[in-house]
Amino acid sequence: MKVRQVANEGAMAALSASRPGVGKTVRDVELDAANAEVARLAELAVRLTLVEGKGAPDGGERPPSRCVSTPPARPDCST
Repeated sequence: MKVRQVANEGAMAALSASRPGVGKTVRDVELDAANAEVARLAELAVRLTLVEGKGAPDGGERPPSRCVSTPPARPDCST
């Protein structure tokens, strides 16, 4: 995804520079980069929320993974 994003930004920058007339200002380029970063971070936040199990539709948590086993109970050694 990062390669596609970089390629898209490069293509858009080249296109805006090749057009006759007024090109993008430095502020516009920085604003576009900031907006792209916000979109990327928002996508990561959604993924993280789903991974942590807080994104269940009913508000509950995900069931525990089958790969995690509970350790065996230790015998009481105080006797």
